Amino acid sequence: MPTYHCWTFECGSIQSFIFETGRLADAVGASLLVDRLTGDLDETADAAATSLLQQVMQTAGCATTVRFSRRGGGSFIAFLDSDEARRRVRTLWHAALAANATGLRWADAVADAPSALAAARDALRACQQAGRVDRPRLPEAGPLTLRVARTGQPAVTVRSLAGQVEAIDAATELRRRHARRTAVADTLLQRFGAPDGLRWPRHTEPSDGSVRDDGDGFPFVGGARELAFLHADGNGLGVLLRRLETGDDGAYVERYAAFSRAVTQATVAAARQAAAEVLLPAAVDGVVPARPLILGGDDLSLVVRADLALPFAEAYLQAFECQSTECLAALRGLGLDLPGLTAACGIAIVKARFPFAQAAALAEALCQRAKSVIKREAQASARAMPLSALAVQRVTTSVPDDALPRVQVDGRHWTLGHAAYVIGEEGAGVPRLADLQTLAQALATDAMPRGPVRRLLTDFHQDPTQALERWRRWRENLEPARVAEIDALLRRLGVDDPSWLPLGRDGSPWPDAVLLRDLTRDDPDTTGGAA
Repeated sequence: MPTYHCWTFECGSIQSFIFETGRLADAVGASLLVDRLTGDLDETADAAATSLLQQVMQTAGCATTVRFSRRGGGSFIAFLDSDEARRRVRTLWHAALAANATGLRWADAVADAPSALAAARDALRACQQAGRVDRPRLPEAGPLTLRVARTGQPAVTVRSLAGQVEAIDAATELRRRHARRTAVADTLLQRFGAPDGLRWPRHTEPSDGSVRDDGDGFPFVGGARELAFLHADGNGLGVLLRRLETGDDGAYVERYAAFSRAVTQATVAAARQAAAEVLLPAAVDGVVPARPLILGGDDLSLVVRADLALPFAEAYLQAFECQSTECLAALRGLGLDLPGLTAACGIAIVKARFPFAQAAALAEALCQRAKSVIKREAQASARAMPLSALAVQRVTTSVPDDALPRVQVDGRHWTLGHAAYVIGEEGAGVPRLADLQTLAQALATDAMPRGPVRRLLTDFHQDPTQALERWRRWRENLEPARVAEIDALLRRLGVDDPSWLPLGRDGSPWPDAVLLRDLTRDDPDTTGGAA
């Protein structure tokens, strides 16, 4: 009976590693570093030459004998023909990571079993346990060591540029080295299909032509200087992966690899389609108002100009459903009849100078919040696959929190905002994004008094009695037909009695509608309260 020699590897806290310094240029380099670590199952010969894992396998002499069931996004599951070959390549891999991925958290594990499925299960379980161990970060700092202000890590070099002295740690030095590798940069950005002549920004401020300006800044429009951190993640992968574990064990590696390849193809195709619909047409002076940072497996992360965040997210989620259905349908020849996937998305809207790490962490937390909402809805509605959904939040404090604010009106506590909005069909108890967009458009018309719309949010927190009076006067100044239109939309968004206040038992759509209204206007009114 043959023995399967499995080796699993997974990067951890990728978002924290990418955004650690708080500079977009460094995040670009970190994303390229992660992207070139493992390569993917469909990489071309040119891409393979820049993949660190491919170079290690070639050096170890096992590049032609190893089989992968998963590879990409900083992780892989590999099967080698002998324990000796696995030890050799694993030792070289650890050395390569120490030299090329300083500061990146990772874990790996091995397992042997008479079946590929059993070996993969044991290795993945051991890898999860290994991931809980904090590895020492080198070089270690002594009491007199100069530390970098942005990261708190010991400095390995000090540079002077344009009269300013900057201390740089080892991980940041690697990030910037990768950011200068233009050939590697193309492998990530070309997945979005931007034609020649368009460039992607490397800084969160407009280019100023200074000595330190080594790339394009974000092409903002008007006086707005807001960015959105967007993170999307697929739903239902665990259910489909369990279905791969049934049937003939001898085909497990092939089936898993085909599934992984199909999911990656769907993600890349959906991102490219959404970019073509939303991002590329919005380019200003040849600069696209977004910067992709993660694209692989079922994950997507990018920084985008705030007014384009929701249109891009909606386009991506819809495209991902269609693309995953097509890509997974192609696996029926392997005996796999799998349904299409859905996805969840979190969007954190911040000022351009807001700390990156906090904004990225908030976007990820919002994505998980949307996932929890649609999973509950799927269980209540007996859905085989959760609906696609997104959660959005504008940061108005120095310490962002994904929890929705609560206010007290007439002795009862109410939640401002909704935890998530579903895309497409209506979910049981979960509002639709399309209804929120329609409400925001209604609030943005010239006939709609705009000042009271936003000041109502302040009154909720400071003076509920004034909120009741302001809401009554605002409705009296509207035409009856417009009041009826607003009331119908509010009821669809969970407000039982719009004539009293736009508050519902499960949340109020009013802050989110005001946010969307502001983002779609050229001169957003951001005074008078938190969104």
